[in-house]
Parts: sequence; C-alpha cells; structure tokens
Amino acid sequence: MYVSHQGQNSVDGVYGGDYQSIRLAEQVHLHAHHAPHFMTTRVDIFIHDRLRPLQNTKLALLARILERGTRSLPTMRAINQYTDSLFGAAFVSEIDQFGESQAIHLGLEVLDSAFLPESEEDLLSSGLDLLRDVLFEPYVDDEDEFPQSIVDREKRALGRQLNSLLSDKSAYAQRRCVEEMCRGEPYGLFALGDRRDLDAIDGRNLRQCHDLLLRTRPMDIFFSSRQPIDTVAVALFEQRFVTDDREVASDQVTAEPSPSSSSVREVIDTDEVSQGRLVFGTRTSIGLGDPAFTALAVFNHLVGSDSHSRLHRALREEAGLCYYVGSFLEPLCQLMFVEAGIDTGDYVEARSSIEQEFQAIAEDGPGDEEVARAKTQLTQRLSSLPDDRDALMRFYLARRIGVAAIARTALAGQIQSVTAKDVREVARRVQVDTVYFLAGNGVGAEGV
Repeated sequence: MYVSHQGQNSVDGVYGGDYQSIRLAEQVHLHAHHAPHFMTTRVDIFIHDRLRPLQNTKLALLARILERGTRSLPTMRAINQYTDSLFGAAFVSEIDQFGESQAIHLGLEVLDSAFLPESEEDLLSSGLDLLRDVLFEPYVDDEDEFPQSIVDREKRALGRQLNSLLSDKSAYAQRRCVEEMCRGEPYGLFALGDRRDLDAIDGRNLRQCHDLLLRTRPMDIFFSSRQPIDTVAVALFEQRFVTDDREVASDQVTAEPSPSSSSVREVIDTDEVSQGRLVFGTRTSIGLGDPAFTALAVFNHLVGSDSHSRLHRALREEAGLCYYVGSFLEPLCQLMFVEAGIDTGDYVEARSSIEQEFQAIAEDGPGDEEVARAKTQLTQRLSSLPDDRDALMRFYLARRIGVAAIARTALAGQIQSVTAKDVREVARRVQVDTVYFLAGNGVGAEGV
C-alpha cells in the first residue's frame, strides 16, 4: 500500500528535498526523485549483501549471468532487441560496492512518455517488466539451475576481467593497500570476487545463492522521473518487486567501526612499472553519521582534492616529487586514502612529505583561507548533485547504508559551520595504518 511522505512508514526525513522514500515491504524501499529537467525516466535496483568470502565471487558472477537472458527473453540478443523496441532504452546489470556492502545493481533508463508519439504507451511498465523478469525469472535449465555452459562462459569472462585489473597499476596499488590494511575485514574482500573461488561455483549453487538473495536481502529501488511519484507509479513497483516469500535475514548489512592499528605497516611490491604508486591507508574513526564528518570532509578536501590542495602544492609544485597526488574518503568504513605517482627513488622523501603535511594540520591547524575555499567547493558540489542523477542516487544510497539521517541541503549548512579548529581536531584523529608502495622491478625495500 502506498504511504505518502507524511505517513508513518515514510523515511523522507533521511532524504528530505531530493528523495521521497516509501516502504513497499520488509526490507524493500522505493526512493522517488522528481526530476522535471530530464527527458528520461530512470530506475536503479540495488540488492545488498555483506562482503563475505566466496559469496562475493558468487554475486559478481550472478550480476553477469542475470543479463544473459530470462525465461521469456532467453538470450542477451533477445534482451537487446527488447530494449531497442522501447525506443532505445538502456539496461545494465553490474556489481557495485558501498563500503563493506556489495550490491547487484540493475539499471534501466527509458524515454519519458511526454516525448513519445501519442499512439505509444508509457514505456515504464514495459521496462519494469524487463527488470522483474531479470530478477525473478532468469533463464534456467530443466533442473531449475543456471545452465552450466553459461556459468562456465561467464566464469572465464570474470576471470579475464580480474586479470585485466593488473594492467591498471593505480587501481592495483589501491586494491593491494586495501587487502593488506583490511585483511580479515569485509572491506578487504574485492566486490568482483576472487579467481580462486571460481572452480567451486556451478549452476546449482549459484541458483541457490540467487534464491536466497531475493528472499532475504535488502532491496533499494531508486526512481527518477519527470513526474512526481503517485499511487499509480507506486503500484507498478509493488506489483513487480514485492513477493510473498520475503524473510528477515539474521546478518543484515550494518556499519561497524574498523579496528585501529597500533603501528604503521609498510608493504612494498615490485613490478614492471615506470612510475611507482604510493598509497597511504588511514583510519579516521569517523563515519557518515558522526557529527565530525563534515570537518573530515573539509580536511580531505584541503589535503588532496585538487590542484590547490596541500599535498599537490607540497609534493608536486614545490618539491617536484610526484606526477600526481590525491586523497579520498571511504566513509562507510571510516577510512581515508592518499595516492601518489612517484619515481621509485623518491619513495622515502615522498612518504616523509605526506606525513609532515598530516602532522602540520594536526598540530597547527589549517589556514582560514584554505578552509573557506574547501567549504565553498564542497557546498558547490552538493548543490550541483541534482544535475547528475547517478551521483545524486549514490550519495543518498551511501547515506542510507551508513544510517546517516541528514538531507543534502542540511549537510551543506553543516559544512559551512566547520572551523579551522574543527579540522585540526579531526586531523588528530586520523591515524596512518598502512603504507603501500608499488616500486619498479629490481628495487626492493632496501633500495627505497
């Protein structure tokens, strides 16, 4: 049953201004965004699970297999022909990661009915039929299992995808830092899975995984349309995505603080690289729902967000130690990372310079001018989010997963109230956990 944003089942307080959220069923929520400046209607479905060994590989494989066909459209070609008949609708099935949460993401974008010929019916219903069938009626064999030939083909494709990641040295260095830093933690697992798991997966156990996922895991549906949400639109989603067999899982995805480390770990790998990759992994002890998060966001911005940042000026412009340098937050895991591309022989000096900048902000605090610049740029980014549907959706989904009940406009106001003292205080809470360096071949720890 539809409950308006004034009703007790609405969680619009979390998404005020951008999204109206409606509980369709146990662990199934619809989040509606009124977007009159777009010509298309967009639907994104996320089914979440906690990152777990083997399960992470199954879900990565399942995301690939779901786009291979349904009972009524048994091949990828048939699905493509169907989307083409919907005036070139765009469909995607992929795996996503939000902190310690892994999600199968189904996305569909169709032309809004206002731009269709009068003789044409609204494309939304037909598009939702496709998403429903992909989720609940995938193509299976006579044993109600995923055909082994398709599973084997997608296992090989996933294996190639995992192998290809080795060619992107920046992504590889980031991944290796996370592996070493978060070993034994869910975030230490890769959302695309592990090649060593592939042999243990077959059509039967993957189908069992699919069934359990649909019955027990949270589902978030994001709906962005030129038209405001109404009872007719909500009914379309209820009819297709609410089932009678929903169960409450005992191990829901929840945010947990990351453990702290008493000493800094140094990990050095060597490879055939012309440019070394240095990655700092730090623990902040500050999550999305923490009152200090806005000060942490300002700290991250002024440390390494752009060409005006502390690290860019100190390492690239003044010392000439790096080709690039930047920082980013993983707030759902209370982590912050710094990455730099450097010559192998500059490792010791570059590492020392990064540590010195962190220490300087923690001891002396930042200048009022750089804090003001960071706050202005952060609030500008927040104000421009409605122009980017994907960024806006992911912003709110991360806050939902992180149980951070604050609207975008309210967050902008909190950022404007951050002071230099607030930034200095969060800088003191940021602790370097792991320093990872991917060096050129023939240069080991003693050479750097």
